[in-house]
Amino acid sequence: MGLAIAKAGKAEPDAIRDAIRQVTDPAGEPIHAGPEEFRRALALIAEGKPIRYERVIGPVIFDQYGDISGPFRLWRIQDGQVTTTGEMTADQVAAIGAGSN
Repeated sequence: MGLAIAKAGKAEPDAIRDAIRQVTDPAGEPIHAGPEEFRRALALIAEGKPIRYERVIGPVIFDQYGDISGPFRLWRIQDGQVTTTGEMTADQVAAIGAGSN
């Protein structure tokens, strides 16, 4: 959300909505979670370069309705270490949420 506000240049709902797609541009420079990455993203935005914020769940792709179409990363946290163990599609996540796993 913060990167979308930075991209939009204002904290107005319509501008933020439109900017969310711009900060998750599949052709953009990959940006991950964390303070250093956030600073790098702000610098790229200031330079007018496209970014693709991948969040902590992985890359996010929006469909024509603005819904996330996935994928989502599956993590295992053990002894303070985070490892990616797989991925799930948005349909798989929805099926779990509906109780039909």
